[in-house]
Amino acid sequence: IKNGLKFYSFYLIDFLEKKNPKIIEIMSEIYKDLYQTFFQNLEEIKKNDWEIHKKLVQEGMNNYEIAIAIQNDDKDKLQQIVAQPKYNNVELCKVEVPSSVYERCTFIDRKQTLIQYAAFFGSINCFKFLIMNDPKFAPNNFQVIENQDEQNEQDEQDNDKKLNPFRNDPNYVNLAKYAVASGNPEIIHIIEQKGCSFDDTLKFAFDYVHHDIFDWIRMNKYENSKQLPLSSFLTKCVHQMQISLMIEMLEENGIEFDKE
Repeated sequence: IKNGLKFYSFYLIDFLEKKNPKIIEIMSEIYKDLYQTFFQNLEEIKKNDWEIHKKLVQEGMNNYEIAIAIQNDDKDKLQQIVAQPKYNNVELCKVEVPSSVYERCTFIDRKQTLIQYAAFFGSINCFKFLIMNDPKFAPNNFQVIENQDEQNEQDEQDNDKKLNPFRNDPNYVNLAKYAVASGNPEIIHIIEQKGCSFDDTLKFAFDYVHHDIFDWIRMNKYENSKQLPLSSFLTKCVHQMQISLMIEMLEENGIEFDKE
């Protein structure tokens, strides 16, 4: 309810201001830290009877320059942006996309990293650019150590880190969820290779209607990751009329159907 109130308050701010001229002052006090840029640019947004605001409301997406570059998978534009002085000496894997009052999708209506954002939009060119700017992707971090049987436990752990640089890295928490939501198989393959956790991703494959990826996670990741029980997806299948998927899952569990 709180998030819904915030969403509609900003979307209807032009209407609300007519009803209560103090509404902007009130909202600024509440949201000034989260949406500082919005209030800084308010006079521009209000011009011509809120023309810019109405356009952005209709589009319903994050309107920041860096977000738009990633949405469009414009690697060249992204490179220009992160070449600005404010990004000097900053690890790109830790940079967050600014929160926008116009973003409708609740899954990305929070502070995602640039890499998470690129994964969600399936923006493979931006994604590759961002991960290659992470030191963990340096070539010498991916050399497989030979004669592993003769190494001690610490050597094996070091080798695992080299082969799986995403594993347990706080900068890449939940990355697989964004990749699965996008349905981009190349991004999913990359993060799987790097040891990214696929915990709790099955529901994103289902909710974003990526049936092939849903089956792949179910067949290859379910036993070794934390997922919702398959029974919960049977219920989802009924609610969303995914009858063929429901029958497939039931048949795999020994329940046969007469298909005539």
